[in-house]
Amino acid sequence: MLVTRLTNVFQLTTTPTDLTRAVPHTAGWTESLWTTLTPTAINPFWTVWQNKRALLLPTQASIVGYRSQVYTMTGNKLLPGGASSGKQQTPGNSQLVTDLPQVSLEITLQASGAPNNARPVLRGMPDSIMLGGEYQPTPIFSAFFTQFRTALVGFNFGFIGRDLSQASVRVLSIAGGVITLDAVPGTGLAVGDFVRLNRVTSDAGNPIKGAFRVAVIAANIITVTGLNATVTQPSGTLRRDQLAYFAIGDVRPGRAVVKKVGRPLQGYRGRRSKQTA
Repeated sequence: MLVTRLTNVFQLTTTPTDLTRAVPHTAGWTESLWTTLTPTAINPFWTVWQNKRALLLPTQASIVGYRSQVYTMTGNKLLPGGASSGKQQTPGNSQLVTDLPQVSLEITLQASGAPNNARPVLRGMPDSIMLGGEYQPTPIFSAFFTQFRTALVGFNFGFIGRDLSQASVRVLSIAGGVITLDAVPGTGLAVGDFVRLNRVTSDAGNPIKGAFRVAVIAANIITVTGLNATVTQPSGTLRRDQLAYFAIGDVRPGRAVVKKVGRPLQGYRGRRSKQTA
């Protein structure tokens, strides 16, 4: 399955009033969403998303660039394909200001027809809607947020998460990479797939984390690679580790948080494109 990651590049310049004590600084960050549409097909909707996001920005901030990256989603992996990026200038709201760009708003993206949630963070929140350490929107800002929500829900945007509809099976014991379950793991699991253990604790008292590749399946007994822990008492569950794309069904504002705002991003290309061969 082909999916595209869409990234907006933001920049904010501080505006100190007493230049004898401080000088302006410029910093940046990125925010991303996913879609199953091609970059060309999503462009009109992407522009609307950018404009509605800019309404929530203070006047010192703007969207200065973009990047799209195509991936092939297979099993529990995302295999990168072609990417493109560019510069733009979408200014923030001239009626809003901020003193501390690190003050951010955590939002909840609720999947349509699935229990999955994503909780991205919107940085650079205006001072007027962050009062007493909490999110306190004005009526006008609430209206802007509703426009932002409508752009995400109705315009083919989504996020990537683990497929929680995969059946969970109780783990009875683990020894030498051999996992004994209390039931057959289901017809969807095959050799070469990955499984993930949830709330499974080894006899040494350590939680078992990560995904493990299935080497052998024999009814309710499966053998995986890379698992050296020992479990002699029933503990937790096992589920096939599978990624899925979830369309956004709702967007809800959450609570005020603090997130780092990094260095300027005029030359942003994305982490993968910066790696050496």
